[in-house]
Amino acid sequence: MAPVYAVNNYKLTYVTTDKNGAPVTASGLVSVPAKAAGARSPVLSYQHATTFRDAQAPSNKVEPVEPPIVLASLGYIVVSADYVGFGAAKGIEHPYLTSAPSAAAVVDLLAAAQTWRQQNGVADNGQLFLAGYSEGGYATMAAHRAIQRAGGALAAQLQAAVPGAGPYDVQATLDA
Repeated sequence: MAPVYAVNNYKLTYVTTDKNGAPVTASGLVSVPAKAAGARSPVLSYQHATTFRDAQAPSNKVEPVEPPIVLASLGYIVVSADYVGFGAAKGIEHPYLTSAPSAAAVVDLLAAAQTWRQQNGVADNGQLFLAGYSEGGYATMAAHRAIQRAGGALAAQLQAAVPGAGPYDVQATLDA
């Protein structure tokens, strides 16, 4: 796929919860296609695969080949949480494959990104998509379930979720 749009990237910080439900400052990347003024875009929440280094978190690895930037170049407003334990929450234990904090990191960033978009005049078209791979597949499923359970605006906007290939060898991953 050839890029259609240039992309502007922004690091957002927001409040979410850790594995114990305590508030924590987290971060994520918002990638916006450079469209004509007033042009509306769908929002795609992209959940990244398992990472082991903070430098691999989306808001720290803003490179043209990374999925959030590629997807934004195709016309989506892409929102990608770093997850607790990375980015602004570096040093806090990462709740690997733990549903509530995985979902919260995604859903809370979606809310923060919506506020940021409204404050900065970045129009969306009212459609929300979720996608992720590996740990991101798990986080996508957790966020999808949380959105469905909560109902409300996000549930009304949600068009589809594509959770790809959850982490299969969990023991080997945890041992690593």
